[in-house]
Amino acid sequence: MRKMCMRLLWVLPLGLFLAVAIFAQTATSRITGTVVDPTGAVIQGAVVIARNEATGVEYKTTTTSAGTYALESLPVGSYTITVEYPGFRK
Repeated sequence: MRKMCMRLLWVLPLGLFLAVAIFAQTATSRITGTVVDPTGAVIQGAVVIARNEATGVEYKTTTTSAGTYALESLPVGSYTITVEYPGFRK
């Protein structure tokens, strides 16, 4: 009886850990980067568009003063990234 209780005390936390780990999985992704011009200078205020190739849905963000961007919580998939800024080609 004592061995059975000891096993149960060891198996219960393990089972709880595995249950939590399974539910912690997500089906989202993140795309980050920095937009620079041909000279290497960062571009602030550029519009970055990620287009999901399977669905056609677009996600937009704007670059920071450091030229960085982050598109968070995107559905997993393949994306085409475009950047728009006045005076530059797409």
